[in-house]
Amino acid sequence: MSRARMIRTCTLGFTRSETELCDGGRAMQVSRPRSPGGADRWAAILVSAQFSLLIVLALWPSRALRASPFHALSWLLLVSGAALALVAVPTLGHALTVSPVPKPGAGVRETGIYGWVRHPMYAGVLLAGAGLALRGGSWVHLGALLALVLVLVGKIGFEESRLRQLYPGYADYQRRVGALVPRHDRIAGIWTRQDG
Repeated sequence: MSRARMIRTCTLGFTRSETELCDGGRAMQVSRPRSPGGADRWAAILVSAQFSLLIVLALWPSRALRASPFHALSWLLLVSGAALALVAVPTLGHALTVSPVPKPGAGVRETGIYGWVRHPMYAGVLLAGAGLALRGGSWVHLGALLALVLVLVGKIGFEESRLRQLYPGYADYQRRVGALVPRHDRIAGIWTRQDG
């Protein structure tokens, strides 16, 4: 087998760094590294749980709250949450994914809404979920909302552990910016003059 064909054969299905291992003239069996402990499966479970809970919140039969002040509040939470999540989309660009596994080479966003909170999409989902739970007005809705909080906190922990591994400056970003709500010093900066 020619060297060119051996390298071509060796590189099929491997990443560029794995290809370099094959470039020495010998075809080597190299496997892609897998996430330890079935992390990819855990990420898929978290995403499935998130969307399943949102479906329960949206479609489970609700009590009629139309005449109550809670009806208006539920719509305010729902619309505010959706708007917050949608504001984050342009900042993420090609890095957007529902998975808590960061896309390779996507980087960390610290501008726009990501300068205020690290996870505005999750915050938006929680606000919208609270609106759906309030609109639904049942114990099932409350339970689904509490479960959604737990799932999203799990997604945040999962995602941030990988971001700290990939990007050394991420730990500093965590100290400066709140996860789901802006830090108090960031909010205070709106009303106080900052000399700088």
